[in-house]
Amino acid sequence: MVLKETINNDIYPSDYTGLIKKCLRLWGHRIANSLGVLIIEFRDNINEKSNFKVKFYLGDKEYLVLKVKGGMGKLTRTKYLVNEDMIYRYDWRSNFWYRFFRIVNFSAKLAIFVCKTVPGGQLALPCLYAINAGTMVMKRMIKYDKPVITWDKRKCINY
Repeated sequence: MVLKETINNDIYPSDYTGLIKKCLRLWGHRIANSLGVLIIEFRDNINEKSNFKVKFYLGDKEYLVLKVKGGMGKLTRTKYLVNEDMIYRYDWRSNFWYRFFRIVNFSAKLAIFVCKTVPGGQLALPCLYAINAGTMVMKRMIKYDKPVITWDKRKCINY
């Protein structure tokens, strides 16, 4: 049985504690202790407060799915997978936004070129320059180059 929990606002440390208590009531001490360690490690290593989804696994079995709503919904939701070995960020949007801004930037440059050659097209140039500049700013603001693995327990074993 998979416990699916949804939180509509920002998440706080007390919410993680309540989640561990629900796991304790549902599966008992052995599983809840293992899941509690994973939940606490996720809370301490990831600075997300809203709009993310995380799945907790013990071995190959999925035990807990936590969805925190907020922001722009599915369009900007970050997804994580947590097991005993690592916290893995699997997010298709980073590549999507990178490609989207490249296409918009290329289209704006092409439109600028066309407007410079067509008589009367100079009227649209200020708007096209603004679009081009805006996409460059947004491209730098969106962190599409974050590492996929944000924390790996295997590197900490030698300590």
